[in-house]
Amino acid sequence: MILFKRKINYEKILVGYWFFVPILFGIYFFIMNLKNNSTIEQTLKTDNPLLAMGMLVSFLLVIQGMTFILLNRQGENSNQVKRYFLTFSIFQQLLMFNIIGSALSFLAYRQLPEKNQTKLNVKPWLLGIITFIIFLSIIIAWIQIRQLIL
Repeated sequence: MILFKRKINYEKILVGYWFFVPILFGIYFFIMNLKNNSTIEQTLKTDNPLLAMGMLVSFLLVIQGMTFILLNRQGENSNQVKRYFLTFSIFQQLLMFNIIGSALSFLAYRQLPEKNQTKLNVKPWLLGIITFIIFLSIIIAWIQIRQLIL
C-alpha cells in the first residue's frame, strides 16, 4: 500500500526515457552491423534510410535529456524555464511521432508547480538548443512523411 502512496516523478522517468531509447537503438544498430558484417558508415549509406533518421532521432533525444538536466541545475526560475522547455518538448515529440515521449513530457509538465507571474528569463543557449532541435525535427518529420507517401 505504501508503494502506491508515493508520488511518481515524471521528470525522472522522462529523462530516463530520453536516455534509454537511444541506448536501445544503439544496441540494435550494433547487433545489426555485427550480423551483416558491415561498418556503421556502410550501413548508413546503403541500408534503409530510416536507420539514419533513427540515429538522428536518438541524438535529439540525448540532447533533450542533457538540456533538461542542465535546466534542473538552474537556480532561479527553474520551474518556469522547465515549463517552457516541456511545452516545447510536447509538440516536438508529437512532430517526431513519438507519442510516448510526448505523453511523458505532458505528465512532467502537469507535475510542475503553477508558474509565477515573474518575467521569464530564457538563456540564449537554451534558445539555441531549441532552435537546433526544431530545425532537425522538421527535417526528420519531412523525411518520415515523404517515406510514408512514397
